[in-house]
Amino acid sequence: MTRNWKWMGLQMVLGGLLAAAPVRAEEKVTPAAPDKTPATLKDVVDLNKKIEDLSKLVADLQKDITTLRSEKLDADLKLNKIQETLKAVEGKGGLLEKLSDQLAQLQKSTDQIAQLKKDTDDLLLWRNRQFYQAPQTGRTGRIRLKNDYLQPVKILVNDKSYEVEAGKDMYIESMPVGSFTYEIPNIQQAKTSTLRAGETFTIQVYTR
Repeated sequence: MTRNWKWMGLQMVLGGLLAAAPVRAEEKVTPAAPDKTPATLKDVVDLNKKIEDLSKLVADLQKDITTLRSEKLDADLKLNKIQETLKAVEGKGGLLEKLSDQLAQLQKSTDQIAQLKKDTDDLLLWRNRQFYQAPQTGRTGRIRLKNDYLQPVKILVNDKSYEVEAGKDMYIESMPVGSFTYEIPNIQQAKTSTLRAGETFTIQVYTR
Protein backbone atom coordinates (compact mmCIF):
# COMPACT_ATOMS: atom_id res chain seq x y z
CA MET A 1 0.00 0.00 0.00
CA THR A 2 2.84 2.32 0.96
CA ARG A 3 4.65 1.41 -2.22
CA ASN A 4 1.66 2.44 -4.26
CA TRP A 5 1.52 5.88 -2.60
CA LYS A 6 5.24 6.41 -3.20
CA TRP A 7 4.82 5.39 -6.82
CA MET A 8 1.98 7.80 -7.24
CA GLY A 9 4.03 10.55 -5.59
CA LEU A 10 6.96 9.86 -7.89
CA GLN A 11 4.74 9.99 -10.89
CA MET A 12 3.37 13.36 -9.75
CA VAL A 13 6.90 14.70 -9.22
CA LEU A 14 8.03 13.47 -12.58
CA GLY A 15 4.95 14.82 -14.14
CA GLY A 16 5.66 18.19 -12.65
CA LEU A 17 9.24 18.19 -13.84
CA LEU A 18 8.36 17.05 -17.28
CA ALA A 19 5.58 19.54 -17.66
CA ALA A 20 7.12 22.40 -19.63
CA ALA A 21 6.20 25.94 -18.73
CA PRO A 22 4.14 27.58 -21.50
CA VAL A 23 6.20 29.89 -23.73
CA ARG A 24 4.48 33.25 -24.57
CA ALA A 25 4.66 34.06 -28.24
CA GLU A 26 5.96 37.54 -29.29
CA GLU A 27 3.09 39.96 -29.93
CA LYS A 28 3.11 42.20 -33.00
CA VAL A 29 1.13 45.51 -32.78
CA THR A 30 -0.51 46.53 -36.02
CA PRO A 31 -1.56 50.27 -36.33
CA ALA A 32 -5.29 50.76 -36.33
CA ALA A 33 -6.79 51.55 -39.69
CA PRO A 34 -8.33 55.01 -40.15
CA ASP A 35 -11.88 55.30 -39.02
CA LYS A 36 -13.96 55.37 -42.13
CA THR A 37 -17.25 55.58 -40.30
CA PRO A 38 -19.64 58.00 -42.07
CA ALA A 39 -20.23 61.42 -40.38
CA THR A 40 -23.02 61.52 -37.88
CA LEU A 41 -26.12 63.74 -38.26
CA LYS A 42 -24.86 66.14 -35.60
CA ASP A 43 -21.64 66.75 -37.55
CA VAL A 44 -23.68 67.56 -40.65
CA VAL A 45 -25.85 70.04 -38.74
CA ASP A 46 -22.79 71.81 -37.26
CA LEU A 47 -21.19 72.07 -40.68
CA ASN A 48 -24.33 73.57 -42.21
CA LYS A 49 -24.50 76.16 -39.41
CA LYS A 50 -20.90 77.20 -40.01
CA ILE A 51 -21.59 77.56 -43.73
CA GLU A 52 -24.65 79.75 -42.98
CA ASP A 53 -22.60 81.96 -40.63
CA LEU A 54 -19.90 82.32 -43.26
CA SER A 55 -22.47 83.20 -45.93
CA LYS A 56 -23.97 85.85 -43.65
CA LEU A 57 -20.54 87.33 -42.96
CA VAL A 58 -19.80 87.51 -46.69
CA ALA A 59 -23.15 89.23 -47.32
CA ASP A 60 -22.41 91.81 -44.60
CA LEU A 61 -18.98 92.48 -46.07
CA GLN A 62 -20.49 92.99 -49.53
CA LYS A 63 -23.02 95.42 -48.05
CA ASP A 64 -20.26 97.37 -46.30
CA ILE A 65 -18.25 97.50 -49.52
CA THR A 66 -21.28 98.89 -51.39
CA THR A 67 -21.80 101.54 -48.70
CA LEU A 68 -18.14 102.55 -48.80
CA ARG A 69 -18.25 102.88 -52.58
CA SER A 70 -21.33 105.10 -52.34
CA GLU A 71 -19.72 107.29 -49.67
CA LYS A 72 -16.54 107.58 -51.72
CA LEU A 73 -18.58 108.65 -54.75
CA ASP A 74 -20.31 111.36 -52.70
CA ALA A 75 -16.98 112.53 -51.31
CA ASP A 76 -15.51 112.71 -54.82
CA LEU A 77 -18.45 114.79 -56.05
CA LYS A 78 -18.13 117.21 -53.12
CA LEU A 79 -14.39 117.47 -53.64
CA ASN A 80 -14.88 118.26 -57.33
CA LYS A 81 -17.40 120.96 -56.44
CA ILE A 82 -15.03 122.52 -53.91
CA GLN A 83 -12.20 122.50 -56.44
CA GLU A 84 -14.42 124.18 -59.04
CA THR A 85 -15.45 126.84 -56.51
CA LEU A 86 -11.81 127.47 -55.57
CA LYS A 87 -10.88 127.87 -59.23
CA ALA A 88 -13.73 130.36 -59.70
CA VAL A 89 -12.65 132.32 -56.63
CA GLU A 90 -9.02 132.31 -57.74
CA GLY A 91 -10.10 133.64 -61.12
CA LYS A 92 -11.84 136.56 -59.40
CA GLY A 93 -9.19 137.08 -56.76
CA GLY A 94 -8.02 140.37 -58.26
CA LEU A 95 -11.54 141.78 -58.34
CA LEU A 96 -12.23 140.71 -54.74
CA GLU A 97 -8.98 142.28 -53.59
CA LYS A 98 -9.85 145.52 -55.38
CA LEU A 99 -13.33 145.59 -53.82
CA SER A 100 -11.81 144.92 -50.42
CA ASP A 101 -9.45 147.89 -50.82
CA GLN A 102 -12.31 150.15 -51.90
CA LEU A 103 -14.40 149.07 -48.92
CA ALA A 104 -11.49 149.79 -46.60
CA GLN A 105 -11.07 153.27 -48.10
CA LEU A 106 -14.80 153.92 -47.84
CA GLN A 107 -14.80 152.86 -44.19
CA LYS A 108 -11.84 155.14 -43.53
CA SER A 109 -13.64 158.07 -45.19
CA THR A 110 -16.80 157.35 -43.19
CA ASP A 111 -14.83 157.35 -39.95
CA GLN A 112 -13.19 160.64 -40.91
CA ILE A 113 -16.56 162.25 -41.69
CA ALA A 114 -18.00 161.03 -38.38
CA GLN A 115 -15.00 162.43 -36.49
CA LEU A 116 -15.27 165.75 -38.35
CA LYS A 117 -18.96 166.04 -37.46
CA LYS A 118 -18.20 165.32 -33.83
CA ASP A 119 -15.42 167.92 -33.76
CA THR A 120 -17.73 170.48 -35.39
CA ASP A 121 -20.51 169.81 -32.87
CA ASP A 122 -18.04 170.13 -30.00
CA LEU A 123 -16.74 173.42 -31.41
CA LEU A 124 -20.25 174.86 -31.81
CA LEU A 125 -21.13 173.80 -28.28
CA TRP A 126 -17.97 175.45 -26.93
CA ARG A 127 -18.66 178.64 -28.87
CA ASN A 128 -22.25 178.81 -27.62
CA ARG A 129 -21.03 178.43 -24.07
CA GLN A 130 -18.39 181.11 -24.51
CA PHE A 131 -20.76 183.72 -25.90
CA TYR A 132 -23.83 182.80 -23.91
CA GLN A 133 -25.35 185.51 -21.73
CA ALA A 134 -28.10 184.76 -19.30
CA PRO A 135 -31.38 186.58 -20.02
CA GLN A 136 -31.83 189.70 -17.91
CA THR A 137 -35.19 189.96 -16.17
CA GLY A 138 -37.21 193.04 -17.16
CA ARG A 139 -34.98 193.92 -20.09
CA THR A 140 -36.10 192.93 -23.59
CA GLY A 141 -35.53 193.60 -27.25
CA ARG A 142 -37.13 192.38 -30.43
CA ILE A 143 -36.13 190.33 -33.44
CA ARG A 144 -37.11 191.20 -36.99
CA LEU A 145 -37.53 188.34 -39.45
CA LYS A 146 -37.20 189.79 -42.97
CA ASN A 147 -37.85 187.57 -46.02
CA ASP A 148 -36.62 188.98 -49.33
CA TYR A 149 -36.64 185.50 -50.82
CA LEU A 150 -38.99 184.54 -53.66
CA GLN A 151 -40.88 181.99 -51.58
CA PRO A 152 -41.90 181.47 -47.95
CA VAL A 153 -39.13 180.44 -45.59
CA LYS A 154 -39.05 178.90 -42.14
CA ILE A 155 -36.82 180.49 -39.50
CA LEU A 156 -36.00 178.82 -36.17
CA VAL A 157 -35.36 181.10 -33.17
CA ASN A 158 -34.41 179.28 -29.97
CA ASP A 159 -35.80 176.12 -31.62
CA LYS A 160 -39.18 177.76 -32.21
CA SER A 161 -40.37 177.84 -35.84
CA TYR A 162 -41.61 181.02 -37.57
CA GLU A 163 -42.84 180.93 -41.18
CA VAL A 164 -42.39 184.19 -43.06
CA GLU A 165 -44.10 184.83 -46.40
CA ALA A 166 -42.09 185.99 -49.42
CA GLY A 167 -41.37 189.75 -49.29
CA LYS A 168 -42.79 190.07 -45.75
CA ASP A 169 -41.45 190.96 -42.32
CA MET A 170 -42.29 189.44 -38.94
CA TYR A 171 -41.37 190.69 -35.48
CA ILE A 172 -40.76 188.73 -32.31
CA GLU A 173 -41.61 191.18 -29.54
CA SER A 174 -40.47 191.21 -25.92
CA MET A 175 -37.54 188.94 -26.54
CA PRO A 176 -35.40 188.62 -23.38
CA VAL A 177 -31.95 190.13 -23.83
CA GLY A 178 -28.96 187.82 -23.88
CA SER A 179 -27.82 185.02 -26.14
CA PHE A 180 -30.17 183.31 -28.58
CA THR A 181 -29.80 180.95 -31.53
CA TYR A 182 -31.40 181.05 -34.93
CA GLU A 183 -31.33 178.81 -37.98
CA ILE A 184 -32.75 178.86 -41.51
CA PRO A 185 -33.15 175.24 -42.64
CA ASN A 186 -31.39 174.41 -45.92
CA ILE A 187 -30.03 177.97 -46.09
CA GLN A 188 -28.07 178.75 -42.94
CA GLN A 189 -26.89 176.55 -40.10
CA ALA A 190 -27.58 177.32 -36.46
CA LYS A 191 -25.90 180.50 -35.26
CA THR A 192 -25.66 182.21 -31.86
CA SER A 193 -26.08 185.95 -31.39
CA THR A 194 -26.69 188.40 -28.54
CA LEU A 195 -29.74 190.64 -28.13
CA ARG A 196 -29.31 193.86 -26.14
CA ALA A 197 -31.97 195.78 -24.27
CA GLY A 198 -34.14 197.90 -26.58
CA GLU A 199 -32.37 196.52 -29.67
CA THR A 200 -34.07 195.26 -32.84
CA PHE A 201 -32.04 192.42 -34.23
CA THR A 202 -32.74 191.66 -37.91
CA ILE A 203 -32.52 188.22 -39.46
CA GLN A 204 -32.72 188.69 -43.22
CA VAL A 205 -33.25 186.07 -45.92
CA TYR A 206 -32.43 187.21 -49.44
CA THR A 207 -31.61 185.84 -52.84
CA ARG A 208 -27.93 185.58 -53.59
